[in-house]
Amino acid sequence: MQCTVQREQLLAFSAWEFRKLLYTQQIILTSAKLPYFVGPTVDSASITAQSKVCSILHSAFYLRARVGEENHVKMLTKQLESLEQLSSASSQLQMQQQQQQQQQQQLYYQQPPPNFPLPPSVPPQMFQQGQQQMAGFYGQQQMH
Repeated sequence: MQCTVQREQLLAFSAWEFRKLLYTQQIILTSAKLPYFVGPTVDSASITAQSKVCSILHSAFYLRARVGEENHVKMLTKQLESLEQLSSASSQLQMQQQQQQQQQQQLYYQQPPPNFPLPPSVPPQMFQQGQQQMAGFYGQQQMH
C-alpha cells in the first residue's frame, strides 16, 4: 500500500515537472517566433504541430553537426532561394489566373449569351441601349 502511494506521488510529481518543461519550451519558442507557437497551450492539435516543428529543428541541428556550419548555411541559403523563386512564380500564376477570371466575368456580363433570342418587339438597337443604361447604373452603384 505504501509502495502504491509513493508510486502515485512520483507519477504526479513527474507529470507536473513535464508540464513545467512544456510550458517553458512553449514560452521560449513563442518568443523566438516559431510557427505554431503562440504561447502556452494544452490543445492536442497545437502540441502535435509543435512537436513536428521541434522534430524538424532537431534534424536541422543534427545535420549541422554532421556536415558543419558553413556547409549547412550554404544548403539553407540555396533552399531559401529556391523557395523564393517558387513563391514568386506561384504568386505570378495566381495573378494571371485572377486577371483571366476578371476578363471572363466582364465578357460574360457585357455580352448576351450566344443564340440569345430577342423578343420580336425589341429591335437590337433598344437592346444595346438597355445594356448601356444597365452598365451606367452598375457603375454608379459601385462609385457609391
